[in-house]
Amino acid sequence: MGKIILAVVLAVVVPLMAYALRWAAAYLKNKAMQVEDEAFRAIILEAINTVEQSVIYVMQTYVDSLKRSGSFTPEAQSKAFEMAKSEARNMIDEQTQKIIAEEYGNFDLWLNTKIEQTVRETKTPEKE
Repeated sequence: MGKIILAVVLAVVVPLMAYALRWAAAYLKNKAMQVEDEAFRAIILEAINTVEQSVIYVMQTYVDSLKRSGSFTPEAQSKAFEMAKSEARNMIDEQTQKIIAEEYGNFDLWLNTKIEQTVRETKTPEKE
């Protein structure tokens, strides 16, 4: 009788334990992926925020005064872009630059694109 109970328990408990372990492993893997995604998302959002701050800083300290004086030439525009790029690059740490480069393929291309996007979004219409 004890052997029969043991056999039934083993037949039921072992598969249930195996199922529970597979479920727990999948659950933990999913949670780990969510943490990685959230951490990555936080890193990217912080980098984007830094780019936006850099563009706004250059606009306030350099571009706006040139526009008021009517001397915002293509050369000044290029200089403003490089100033924003330099400012952002200095504020984004190397680890974040590496993460962005691994995810998007090239940090400089990502940075250039984000600067252009931010300029377009924050651009004030020129007086005609």
